[in-house]
Parts: sequence; structure tokens; C-alpha cells
Amino acid sequence: MKIDKNQFKLFLKFLRYLLPYRKKQIIVLILAGGDVLLGLVNPYLSKLVVDKAILNRNIKLFIILGLAGTAIFIANGLVAALSSLLKRGIRLKVNFDINKSVFSHLQRLPLGFFHDKSTGEHMYKINSDIERTVDLIVSVPEESITIFPTVLLTLIIIFHLNWQMAIFSILLTPMLYLPSYYFTRRMHAVWKTLFKNEERIFTRLGEVFSHMYLIKAAGKEKKEIGNYLKALIENIRMQIKNTRLEVSNNFIQGGFNRLILGVLALFGGLQIIRGRMSMGTLTAIIIYVGQLNGLQGRLAYFFQRVTYGLISCKRLEEILQEKPTAREV
Repeated sequence: MKIDKNQFKLFLKFLRYLLPYRKKQIIVLILAGGDVLLGLVNPYLSKLVVDKAILNRNIKLFIILGLAGTAIFIANGLVAALSSLLKRGIRLKVNFDINKSVFSHLQRLPLGFFHDKSTGEHMYKINSDIERTVDLIVSVPEESITIFPTVLLTLIIIFHLNWQMAIFSILLTPMLYLPSYYFTRRMHAVWKTLFKNEERIFTRLGEVFSHMYLIKAAGKEKKEIGNYLKALIENIRMQIKNTRLEVSNNFIQGGFNRLILGVLALFGGLQIIRGRMSMGTLTAIIIYVGQLNGLQGRLAYFFQRVTYGLISCKRLEEILQEKPTAREV
């Protein structure tokens, strides 16, 4: 997914809503970094368990490493829980601030603006677009700290464990991200159409509810039902198209994941047979590569949220750029 200069400027413009809560956001980023580091420790402990404890039949070391792994697992859970609590609080406050800004600006606009656009369209933007914009500016910084450094650190650790396996992993890793890159580009147009369709549904509902007495007086209930169902059917068609792309992405991605793990296990087995690597090292590397596979799913969702958020930012910006009436300036 490519972000152009204008989209980046738009993201920075809306990021200002996060500034009043920057201290809490910094804590969230620190916790995210800690979560990444803790998550990278346990696979290495697995190597020590296999090579130092199990193969040497060292029960004491086995218990110590097991307790260390348990402590890290609990610490991981506590860090994740605290981070989630802080993020939820920040999201609620940023959501309130953007709602206040957009709604206040709407109140200052001339009547002509409301004649050109429907009530349902405004309702949709205040509801859905604000929610997606909040998700973008609150979650993206933390996800960036979590995903991309984890990929880099994981590859560094694999290189430390066995440089041949590391180079092999680096050559195979891009295969994990090719399907997500391809399908995210395909789904971008579908998402934009979905937003438009959902907005039309909100628009239709707003018009029907505001003119219900006229509809009943003219006996046009069946006609309005038909129009509403047509809008729903069109939305369902686009959702089905989006679902097909997502299922195709997941299917191909799953195949790539299994293929990569299988090839790595085969190559690692040959390394063990030749005495170039221990069983514990292969165990740790397989776990690390499995984590990279898991990150691929998060990366695909990350790009999806960024795309959703940037589309919604642009739609909100269209409102905020409207000029207020002269007497209100």
C-alpha cells in the first residue's frame, strides 16, 4: 500500500488530536516495546530447554527455565492488559474531541451546505468515519512500534542463531507479504465503494424517517421498501466481493506459511544431520519464523486499518474545509 504526500499530511493533521494525551500515548508505546522484547525471549528459552536441559538431562535447569518462561508469559499478559486499558481511554477521549470539532464546525456552516447533502450522509460521517479516523491516529503509532521492529529484531536473532538459516529465512520472508500487498490493493477500491454504499443507506434512512408522514399520505411505503432493499442488496454484493478477496488472501497466505515452515524444517534438519546446528536452535528458529507468520496477519490488518482511516480522514476533511457563514467567523 502506497501513501502519497497528501495522505501523509492529512494523517499528521488529524494526529494533532492525539497531542493532549501524548504522555499516556508514550506510555502505551513503551509498553508496546516491552511486549515486543518479552515476546522474543521465550523462543530463545526453548532453545536452552532443548540443548541445555533436556539433552543434558538437567532437571534443575529445566525447572528454572520453565519458571522463567512462565514469569515472562505472565508479564506479557500484564503488559498487554495495561496497554489495552490505556488505549481504550485514549480512544474515547480522542473520539470525543473529533466529534466535538466536526459537530461544532457543522453548526457554523451555512444552510446551503445542508441542502446539498443529506442528513444520513452527515450521520454516517459523524458515526463511522470518525470511528475509523480515531482508530487510525490512535492505533497506527503503536502498531508501527510493534510490527516492524519485531520483524527486524526477529531476523537479527535468527542470524545470531544460525546465519545460513537467517539468509534462507530472509529469502523466504517476502513471500509472506506478497499476497497481503496484492489483495490489499485489490480491496482498496472495494472498501471505498462499500463506504459510499453504506452512506447511501444512511441517507435513505434519514430521508424516509424525516418524510414519513408524506410517504404514508401518498401510499408509497412499498416503493420505499423496494428502494431500501435495492441499496441493501448492492451493499451485500460489495461485501461478498470483499469477503471473496479476504478468503482468497487467507487461503494463499496459509499455503505460503505452511510451505515456508516446511522448507525451513527440511533445511534445518539437514543442518542438524551435518552437525552445523543443534536441535534447540532449530526449535527456536521455527518458533521465531512462526511469529513472523503471525505478524503477517497483523500486517495485513494494519494496512487495512490505515486504508480505512485515510479514506475517512479525507471525508471528514471535506467537512472541516467548508467555510463557515460570515457572521460566524
